[in-house]
Order: sequence, then structure tokens, then C-alpha cells
Amino acid sequence: MHVDSLEPVELGGLTQWIRVRGADPDLPVLLLMQQGPGLPIINEVRSYEKHLRLEKDFIVVYWDQRGTGLSACAAADITTARMVDDTVELLEVLRERFGRAAHIAGFSFGATYAAHAAARRPDLVASLILTGMDIDIPAAESAGLRFAWQSATASGNRRALRQLRRIGAPPHVTAKQFGTRARWVSNFGGVTVAATYNKIFRTTVSSLFARPTTPSQLRSAPSGGS
Repeated sequence: MHVDSLEPVELGGLTQWIRVRGADPDLPVLLLMQQGPGLPIINEVRSYEKHLRLEKDFIVVYWDQRGTGLSACAAADITTARMVDDTVELLEVLRERFGRAAHIAGFSFGATYAAHAAARRPDLVASLILTGMDIDIPAAESAGLRFAWQSATASGNRRALRQLRRIGAPPHVTAKQFGTRARWVSNFGGVTVAATYNKIFRTTVSSLFARPTTPSQLRSAPSGGS
């Protein structure tokens, strides 16, 4: 029996939204925790299913965390502690509903919150799949700059070398410094293969503007997937 439902959940005293999809309600539960902050995931259901085909093997829970997407009105008190609390509360909701611990796939900030939640309540987590977790931000900044510099040197990209030299060593605390490093890391394939910074930026902005602003808009959209 195929599962596809859009549901409000009360987390941390605020209404947030999840979309639950899968081929069978008896499948293992997989909670997806998006990168961010500020990036919604519910409106990416079709893209995730197209590329990953998770819903034939899992009950997949897509969650717009506070301050994002359908939960954008729940933007107050966005701190690491609050986001971890929300995660634990949602995991409790999922265990009560499905009778089993959930697997979690987390990306970037989502990975960080997932790891904290699992450390606090390992009984609620069947497994963790974490990508780009924020473990050592200074080391990550240095590695990113080194990658961009080496790539620019190898390709003879004088413009990149000139701009990277101008921003200097991390920390890159201004928008211009951060943007310059992010642009060249992206352009050299350090974020997504064969996708430049401008392409990633356009895709992200398009996703934000295309997201449904109300649950009724999402319900009327094509569900796609399995």
C-alpha cells in the first residue's frame, strides 16, 4: 500500500511540516535532514526520488525544518540546541507512529543536528548516514581554499589565482571572501561534478522561489516518484 501524506507536526511548540512517502508502510523509516540553514526539502521530493529511488526501500520522511519551506513561519529560536531538540522530538513521533527506530541521512548542518540527536537518544536511531558534517570548520575552510588554489594552478587559471590570493588565508568572514572561495571551489568541481557556482546558485534560488507556500499548493502539485 503506497504511502504519501503531507502532515503538520508540533515540534518545540511550533507547527512544522513533513511529507511521508514510500511503497509500503512496513518498510524501514528514513528521515532526510537537509543542508542549510534555510534550504527546504519537501518541494524536492520528485528530484530526490528521481535520482535516488529511496521510496521503494524506505518510508522516506522529508522534513522542512523550522525557518524553511512550509515551516518558514517557525523561524524563531533557530539555534543548534533547538534544532537538535526538534530532531529528537520528530524521531519520537516517528517511533511512536511506526513502532521502530528511524534511519537518518543528513547533509551539512542536517548531518550535524542528526549526529547530536543520535548521541543524545541512540534508542531512536537505527543508523546514520552523514555527508559534509560540520566537524572542524577552520580545517574545512583551509581544505577548500587549498583545493581551489591547486586546481587553479593546475589549470593555469590566472583569474582564479588572482582572486584567491586577494582573499588570503581563512577565516573568510566577509561575504566577498566567502563567496570568492565558494565560487572557485564550485567551479573546479568541489561541490557538484560538472556544475559551476552560477548553476548551483540558480538551481537553489529557483527551488526557493518554486516551493509551495501553503500545504494546499503542494497537495495539488504532481507527486511524481514511485
